[in-house]
Amino acid sequence: MVAMPSYVALLRSVNVKPRWVKMERLRAAMTDAGYAGVETHIQSGNVYFETTGRSPDRVAAALETLLAEEFGFQIPVILRRPTDLGTLVAAYDELEPPAMDPPTEPGDLRPYVVFLTQDAPTELADALTQWALPGERAVVLGRHAICWYAGPVHAAKLPTHRIWRSAVGPVTSRDLKVVRALAQRWGGPVKRRTG
Repeated sequence: MVAMPSYVALLRSVNVKPRWVKMERLRAAMTDAGYAGVETHIQSGNVYFETTGRSPDRVAAALETLLAEEFGFQIPVILRRPTDLGTLVAAYDELEPPAMDPPTEPGDLRPYVVFLTQDAPTELADALTQWALPGERAVVLGRHAICWYAGPVHAAKLPTHRIWRSAVGPVTSRDLKVVRALAQRWGGPVKRRTG
């Protein structure tokens, strides 16, 4: 028996008023629709599943259609293979924490991952690399942007800045702690940074 391809779907903007998505209902809807091995992690819309579909674009589109029918509003889906998460965390662990202005200890930074639908266009990559507001820095890793914040994320300027308009397709973000947990749960063992 040939194993079905597995994916991790990162749902954008769910469980923020009024876009409520109960994970139990989500798992049931996907299972009823023929997806296998459906699991979720916390309430922010992180879903592991298996399906016969081998085109990520088609899989994402089919899942978006199902979710819109089930919940009554559009939910953008950004897909990754489970192994992509482990690769991403390993790449993050090779990065040097950015120099902040004002200076901030690396342990006091809040790293987030922005998941892009496609590789960052040059315009977006350049804008993120050059971003240098106090307490905010970013770097691009393929289809991901790593963003560091020295203060509360809700007060940061980068997450809502217009530069994200140059991304191709929807984007969504997750705290690095969540991404690391997803990688450990669904993407295999992940080496943790030491020191």
